[in-house]
Amino acid sequence: MNNYDIRLATYDDLDILDDIFRGARAYMRKLGNADQWKAYPLLEDIERDIRTGLCMVLVNRKGTPDAGEIEGVFFAQNFPEPTYDKIDGKWVDDEQSYITIHRIASRGRKQGISDAAFAWCKERADSVRVDTHRLNVPMIRAIERNGFTYCGIIIIADGTPRLAYQWVKK
Repeated sequence: MNNYDIRLATYDDLDILDDIFRGARAYMRKLGNADQWKAYPLLEDIERDIRTGLCMVLVNRKGTPDAGEIEGVFFAQNFPEPTYDKIDGKWVDDEQSYITIHRIASRGRKQGISDAAFAWCKERADSVRVDTHRLNVPMIRAIERNGFTYCGIIIIADGTPRLAYQWVKK
């Protein structure tokens, strides 16, 4: 059951989002994935995400414990992702427009953050793409659990490979 409402992030959310990403980086390092985000995203990256209107936060629903508190964050991009132009593999559907989901992170207090973020994107598009580091096992599990198909390897701007996935509405 999804206990989250999703809304646009605001500048008032900046400190908690910075804390969430700091915690997510520490969690990934603890799991042996020290390379995925390193110091990214920086505060200015989060500010840019908010300014562009594509940074979404998941807040606890009214009537639930901690109602209104932010539990997670993601970036939903509704325009083509340049790093997806070249893939060592094949997209499920390379013709239709898609939403790309980036930078999913959780406070670590509750479950279902990625599931809720994926569901939100699926409600708004017939195709959703996502990529992750090969050592980000929790995210790989979440991606696969949510019906995404592994499509191949893409190379992101810093030159590192990522596992690329796509979900297409049937």
